[in-house]
Amino acid sequence: MPRLISNLVLIACLAICLASCTHLKYASAQSEYARIQNAEPGQVNVKHMIDREKFFVHGQCNDAAADYDSLPKVIVAFSSKYQPHELVDKMHFEVAGSHYGMSLPEGQYDLVVFADIDNNGVFGRSEVVGRRAIALDKAAAPDMVLGQVNVPLSEPETIDWDVEIQVPDTQRRAESVFYPAGTLRTLDDPIFDASFATLGMYDPAAFLEQAPTMFYALEEDFGFKIPVIFVVCNNRLYKAVRDAAVRFKGKAVDKNLFIGSSIDDPAPDLAQIARGFGVSAATVTVPEDIKPALEKALQADAPFVLDVRIAQ
Repeated sequence: MPRLISNLVLIACLAICLASCTHLKYASAQSEYARIQNAEPGQVNVKHMIDREKFFVHGQCNDAAADYDSLPKVIVAFSSKYQPHELVDKMHFEVAGSHYGMSLPEGQYDLVVFADIDNNGVFGRSEVVGRRAIALDKAAAPDMVLGQVNVPLSEPETIDWDVEIQVPDTQRRAESVFYPAGTLRTLDDPIFDASFATLGMYDPAAFLEQAPTMFYALEEDFGFKIPVIFVVCNNRLYKAVRDAAVRFKGKAVDKNLFIGSSIDDPAPDLAQIARGFGVSAATVTVPEDIKPALEKALQADAPFVLDVRIAQ
């Protein structure tokens, strides 16, 4: 029994150490952002600092005349608060009408849409096809979210500062009207690497840059209720802790007893939690129920959560 207790304590300490290492890594990065902000202030630095408030801006880029339908496009947020025309955030897309989302600090912004009109693989200052000015503060967005910031596309114009933004290679990535280019990924994409598990917690701005998507799917305005199907492969397990214990072997592996890794006593009812937020949901416990559950989710034409219980 003492040996078992000792091993359990060791596993618990190991889990804490792993979490601490991750925390220290990102704490160091946050310190660097703060140092840079003191030396050379910029909205990009503020965007990455987790102790600074950010606003979430979302909307659509509408091309009523379909002039730029087949061209790569990007919407960019420029700020002159600290530096002239500083590029603070951007999101690439191709399908006109795509939803976009940006995480931005307080301030005045010039939202500019570029299209690669000359097909040279670079967005330039003479390829502006849409533009809108916005102000972000608590008065304009008390809940820190500014929605329906739509930008209509029109005749090309030229801005008075130099811009050179590379068009990303997204040929192998699918796109739809709801998701900007680069959002839909296959399971072998680097975005599913273990390093992304904590990126959203310690540097959400970096996560949004690496994984552009429309997170504000549950906006109360029905026009922005994107019919996303959230499929949760729910193994009721904090697998990082179990994997660490397996690597070090010992009694935990012999007894199949991994303290602090299981979240099934009781298991959270994710479907019920989703319904509490006004989102339709279903729980799947056997493989033959997956197809009818997906059909139900597709017919909902609204956000839907599928809690798929899988083996640990």
